[in-house]
Amino acid sequence: MRQSLKFKQVLYELSIKIIYALSPQAKGKIERPYGWLQDRIVRTCAREGISDIAGAREVLSSELKRYNRAIRYTLLPGRSRT
Repeated sequence: MRQSLKFKQVLYELSIKIIYALSPQAKGKIERPYGWLQDRIVRTCAREGISDIAGAREVLSSELKRYNRAIRYTLLPGRSRT
C-alpha cells in the first residue's frame, strides 16, 4: 500500500492526472495493443523458425518499433485514430 501512495504522490507532483479504465471499452482499448503484439511475436517467430529467447527478444524489439511508428503516424495532426 505504501508504494501505491508514493506513486500517486509522484504523479501529483508531476501534475499527471490518473485516469482509471473503469469501463470494458476502456479496458479493451488498453489490452488491444498487447493482444496484437503477442500475436505478431508468435506468428513471426513461427514463420522465421525462431525458438530461442534471444531471437524472440529481437522480434519483440522490431515489432514494438513498428507499432510505435504506426501509433506516431496516427497521432499526427490531421489524422484520425479510427
